[in-house]
Amino acid sequence: MQTEQLTQPNPSTTTTDQTILCIAKILLLALSCIAIGTYLYVALSRISFPFAVEWVESNTFIQVVQILNGRPIYTYPSFDFIPTIYTPLYYYIVALFAKFTQQIMFSMRFVSLLASITIFVMIYKICRQRGMSRESSFVAIGLFAASYGVVGYWFDIGRVDTLFLAFLLVSYALTITQAKPDSLYGMLAGLTLFLSFATKQPALGVTPFIVGYLVVQKRWLKALWLSCSFLVAWTGFVFFMNITSDGWFWTYTFSIPATHPILWETLFNFWTLYILPKFSLLLIIPIFSILILFLQRSYGWHF
Repeated sequence: MQTEQLTQPNPSTTTTDQTILCIAKILLLALSCIAIGTYLYVALSRISFPFAVEWVESNTFIQVVQILNGRPIYTYPSFDFIPTIYTPLYYYIVALFAKFTQQIMFSMRFVSLLASITIFVMIYKICRQRGMSRESSFVAIGLFAASYGVVGYWFDIGRVDTLFLAFLLVSYALTITQAKPDSLYGMLAGLTLFLSFATKQPALGVTPFIVGYLVVQKRWLKALWLSCSFLVAWTGFVFFMNITSDGWFWTYTFSIPATHPILWETLFNFWTLYILPKFSLLLIIPIFSILILFLQRSYGWHF
């Protein structure tokens, strides 16, 4: 009987590949630390700056002043005040902080900073739930932080977007978790998804995809609880806001945005002139991914 001889891997080749992988891992972790540290340094350096650092901040400031003065933020437009087209949760949270700090600009940026840190935590948690290693999950945070300058330095400023995204990621993390019971986590996912909508309306467009994910996974009970909790909270919130504002809430948050046409040329230019050129360096990531997958398949290593 002929005995098959197994080919042993070359020890020197294995050591070289492990060294390359180790260097790549250390490099990515170091770059992630630099990106996160740079963001936190900039955010903390300007958190108490008393003037607007971006034009949206001045409008946010006016909304918060309106709340602190006990006036509605959805009312007829006037020379003194015009409401925004966003849902109000961010403004009310900022107003709550401003009552204690007596600093509106600081409170606006403080809420956004806390939201951005929540996003970091949720990115890590979601990556871990998806089976990624601790190192890869941390690099995912670094990748997000590294986009700070490219997107206009808005993570920490006084606008609704960061809090909206934080609630959205919390909802997604609760959606994909395998923790039980499904009824509880489904309800919590639906409520945090509603909080995301109460901060900014695009959460409505995400909702069918989150529910659809649960349906595809055949997690019917969780999908039911998520859908019902979101719909009940959304319906009650919209009804209350419309009643208390004599319909102005719906006018500003839905009717006015709906009248804006879709500018396809602007959308195309957004990707071709803004996103792709500035994110072209991210082509390095697929190259690293292919290299890592090759090493995993060949030698069974895990990154």
